[in-house]
Amino acid sequence: MRAGKFAVIIMALLLAVFVVLSFVMTYVPEIKSGSGASKESEKSSQTVTRSETREGNIRTSFFVDEQGALVEQNGGYYGVIDEFDENERVAKVTYIDKEGNPVMISYGYATIDRYYDEEGVLTKYMFLDLEGNIVKNSSGYYGMSRVYNDEGKVELEFFLDAEGNKLKLPERGYGYRYTGSTYVSIDENGKELVTFSRIMKKLPWLVFVIGIVICIIGCLVNTKLRWLLLIAYTGFILIQTLAFRGSNHGHLKLAIFDSYKDFFSIYTTRMEIINNFWLFLPFGALLYLIFRRKRVVFIATALSVIIEISQYLFDIGYCETDDVISNTLGAILGILLVKVASTFFEKMHFAIGFAYNENE
Repeated sequence: MRAGKFAVIIMALLLAVFVVLSFVMTYVPEIKSGSGASKESEKSSQTVTRSETREGNIRTSFFVDEQGALVEQNGGYYGVIDEFDENERVAKVTYIDKEGNPVMISYGYATIDRYYDEEGVLTKYMFLDLEGNIVKNSSGYYGMSRVYNDEGKVELEFFLDAEGNKLKLPERGYGYRYTGSTYVSIDENGKELVTFSRIMKKLPWLVFVIGIVICIIGCLVNTKLRWLLLIAYTGFILIQTLAFRGSNHGHLKLAIFDSYKDFFSIYTTRMEIINNFWLFLPFGALLYLIFRRKRVVFIATALSVIIEISQYLFDIGYCETDDVISNTLGAILGILLVKVASTFFEKMHFAIGFAYNENE
């Protein structure tokens, strides 16, 4: 009995520590090491160089390592062909394979066609296929136009359709507004777009609050209402993870705890891990309240695996082992949370949830 109470206390302390850590880490800026680059990018910058040759207005570049071997870049290309205009501006960038032939990269295009104004400022670029036709990239737009601020820095970028008109994409609006190293989605007039996803990203602690509220409600209601909550929350998870997502080109990231290594150094990675954790907390709690079995955690793991595979198959996100780990840990914490809550309420003679009259 004492061992059980001790375990409950330990779990409660762990929960409190993680809650505090989540709140603190939400607002801690990126901790930069050395030049500020990640280990992967630092390694890449040290070992990969461009081997260039130029004939007339055509410059061909291949990416090679220290031994001179070709290095494949993200997107599936090994080099680029830059075509210069009469003012020595890069007018076209074409991606090439090992043999120097144009290739369609995984982002959905082979060439970027660049447009400049009379002052030589890049104002628009469009994506082309191997035949030179304007094509939609894997994220759903055909090109982008730029608006600069008084300092000459890019302030706005708008998505474009095949005719060069502004294009609206689900959840991302018409483009981006840049402020320093951050950006926000914008409407047709360049103002910040307000959506549920944006609110959740700006106020990530809401994920935790919503999760705790759902857990409390789950403890207070009967089994039928818990089932309704579970179905509704499962739908919420699917919308958050599968609906209105841009393409990430079907990449696989199967290394275990690979993203966790950047938890303290990269803010976006840290927030993704925390949100993945909290997202499945209510799911695990509701499952346990309904079935009263610790093994329900495998249902949470199965749902997470299905989501990751779907993201890979439909090119709507990275398929990451670490996401499954974070989701599963969140579900485990949800189970522990309702166990702690039940122990507390039973001791206070309220017996909420577990002593609830299921037959009323």
